[in-house]
Parts: sequence; structure tokens; C-alpha cells
Amino acid sequence: MFTYDKYRDFLSLIKKTSETYLFMDFDWNSNGLILRHDIDLSIDYCFKLVKAEKEVGVLSTNFILMTSPFYNPLAAENASMLQEMSEWGFEIGLHFDPTCYPDVSSDELQKYAEEEAAGLSRIVGKDVKSISLHCPSVHGQFPMFDGFINAYDPEFFSNENYISDSCMSFRGKNPVEWLNLSQTKAVQMLLHPLHYQSESANYVPVFEGYINQQISTINTHFSANFSYRKDIGELPNYSVAHLQS
Repeated sequence: MFTYDKYRDFLSLIKKTSETYLFMDFDWNSNGLILRHDIDLSIDYCFKLVKAEKEVGVLSTNFILMTSPFYNPLAAENASMLQEMSEWGFEIGLHFDPTCYPDVSSDELQKYAEEEAAGLSRIVGKDVKSISLHCPSVHGQFPMFDGFINAYDPEFFSNENYISDSCMSFRGKNPVEWLNLSQTKAVQMLLHPLHYQSESANYVPVFEGYINQQISTINTHFSANFSYRKDIGELPNYSVAHLQS
């Protein structure tokens, strides 16, 4: 399942068997599938999945972490991808990490969620209406927020209507069988874009590939500095001992 080719095959199966909906406009009394992506590490990985979904005609809701230590939604390339996804009809929601705001009241946490959602809304040019929580099972916090659809609301989130590929494992659940279930009830499916690669790989090589991509990105951004060598010459190769002397 965790290659782009197999994912396209899975999307084709979704298209044949299920109605897909966005969180922001789903009637939970209906049958169908809400396809969701939590973007923990890279918007670029998400954009690749969304392009495949667009080609097949399947919609997804994509949750963006405004407090991510790994990517900046305001960076021009990231903002452009988010805007394009939104223009294609995909929902952009807020991936909210309550641990960034320790020891605050529920009212204060509501305010921080609203502020993050407002910032994300300015990026995509549309109101953010949905929230998913970042790693709630790890930190044990499942706050609800007024005015937002919450992916972890008990109405959406239960063992009977929720399936996830967390750590590249569906925890004994078969995603194809869950597509069949979506014909008779509402189902939420969470897929993490980082897991999907051109070639099949397990968890460790997937992260190695991500790290290598980040190194390449950093090198590209700073490669302009190399052009100044002709003007300033080679810099001295200072050692730690030299700097400390």
C-alpha cells in the first residue's frame, strides 16, 4: 500500500466503492468516507498525495501544523502548495498541538487554536473550519473547540468508524474492508503522507529518505552563497582548537 502506484490503485478503489467527503461539509448521518491527512513533517509529501487524489477525483482534508519544528507553512513554496490544494477543492484544516501551550485554561487554549486557525486561513484565503489534534494518544489530551469541527470528536472518532496507518500499521484493520463499510456507515481514514514513497520501504528507510530530502533542500537554499567564492576566495578552514586559542 505504501508506494505511490499502490496508493493510486487504492484511490481508484475508493472512487468505485465510496463517496468521499470533507470534514467541513459532511453530514454524519450519511454513509461515506472522510479521507484525512495529518501533515507532521512535510507539506511536499502531502502535495504528492493530493495530486494523485485530484487525478482520480477523490477529495481529502489536510491538517497543517502551524507549530511544526520541521516546516513553515508561511514559506513561499509551502504556502503556494497549500493555496493550490485549496483551489483544487481540498480542505485545509488545522493540526493543533495543545502541548505547545502548557498549563493554560480551556478558554486560553480556545484562543490559541483560533489564532492559529486565523493564521492558516490567511495563507489559504479561506476560513479554516476543522481541527485535528497532534499526537493526542501520546500526550493524552483531547480538547474540543467551539466553532470548529474536531476530528477527535467522539462522533467522528471511535474504534468502529476510525482507521489509521500510524507508524505504517493499520493495527489489524484492513483498509479495503473499511471502504466496504463506508457504503453502510460513515468512516474516517487517516493516512500520513510521509509513509508513501516511489519504492516500497519500511519505517526506518522512510525517515532516512525524508532526512536526505531535507539535506538536499537546505543545500539548494544556500547554494547561492557558493557564488561569492570568486570574490572573497576560499575561507580559512578553522578548527575547533584554532577558534579556542
